[in-house]
Amino acid sequence: SISRTAVESYLNCKACFKHNYVEQVRVPRGFPFTLACATDSLWKEEFDKFRIAQERHPLMVEHNIDAIPFDPDPNDPSVLDKWREYDPKDPHSGARVTHAATGLQLYGYLDDVWVDRKTGELIVVDYKSTSKDDSKISLDEEWQKAYKRQLEMYQWILREMGYKVSETAYIIYCNGDKTQPEFCFAEEDGTVKGRMEFNLHVLPHKGNTSWVEEKLVEIKELLESDQVPESTKDCGWCKFIEEAREFDAKVVAKYASEPMA
Repeated sequence: SISRTAVESYLNCKACFKHNYVEQVRVPRGFPFTLACATDSLWKEEFDKFRIAQERHPLMVEHNIDAIPFDPDPNDPSVLDKWREYDPKDPHSGARVTHAATGLQLYGYLDDVWVDRKTGELIVVDYKSTSKDDSKISLDEEWQKAYKRQLEMYQWILREMGYKVSETAYIIYCNGDKTQPEFCFAEEDGTVKGRMEFNLHVLPHKGNTSWVEEKLVEIKELLESDQVPESTKDCGWCKFIEEAREFDAKVVAKYASEPMA
């Protein structure tokens, strides 16, 4: 099986992908975005209330989205949980499907899925958190292409699972407001707490999943090849490895040329 994160790694640098997923030379993981994880959890709890009630969330109403939160099996909440949550005890967690042409099983963990009330099509939704000028909230930056590919891989997975899927997906951006007049407040018992307010942005993206199968075929070929591809020119991790090897070689050469004490 291969995660959508692994596909993104392949797109960023084929050499890193080969080292990471074949030779088990792992690229170090970054620090977890725990505040973003907290907002994700709050969003899931928020939309689950409307999922149970089968009602539109006010955010959907505000943005003229005629949909309700989707439940793949109302009689078994664990199905949706399996799509959304990583479970180290369950090797089959995540929304996943096997690509017939390669035998690769692609999977990912969706933040949420809505369903269009008119067409019955599923709508992929992802949550993001940040704090910057509201006028700069968009999906137009070069690095945000990864966000778009993330949505498109989820769309592809759901279609391959047999669902009708809308071309339009959404990212809900929670933008922390640094201009709010007050941060701290006191409760009745005197406990002082802090509260951050978020401006909410619902950004649509019209997905194009035509690239997914092609990349899965390429990945299959690379996994079966003995060759290590060249690294991407601007890959920071590959550059670090190269410089580390050069440093090690200089150290070895230095001590090899010095007489033993």
